[in-house]
Amino acid sequence: MLFYLSLEKEVEIYRPEDIVKPVDVNENSVATLCEAFSVILEADLAKTILGYSYRKESIQRRNGSGSREARKAMKKLRERKKKRDYRWKTANMIVREAMRMRGVIVIERISGDDIRVMIARYRNRQLRHRIY
Repeated sequence: MLFYLSLEKEVEIYRPEDIVKPVDVNENSVATLCEAFSVILEADLAKTILGYSYRKESIQRRNGSGSREARKAMKKLRERKKKRDYRWKTANMIVREAMRMRGVIVIERISGDDIRVMIARYRNRQLRHRIY
């Protein structure tokens, strides 16, 4: 014995009404639009990255570049965690604001090839670590 059951439900499709949140991500700041006001979230990430670069350089000068002590000291710096934390916190603030306004976030799309070209263009080692 077979039973076929069909259900019907009316669904309202959500379409945002002119609430578009443009987001511009730069090295030191993130700019976005919040209720008709431009908001700039500054973090001075470049100074942090330059500081890490100087610390890495002194660690390598002291212990050599491939030694075990150098690797342990580099691991203690936790540079990657701090960069990730900065990106997560800024993204979280923007998403929360967009959800509160029931808006849509618009960002530019950068492919992996473009990022590799940007990194290869910089000859300075300090500047290469700024692009993430």
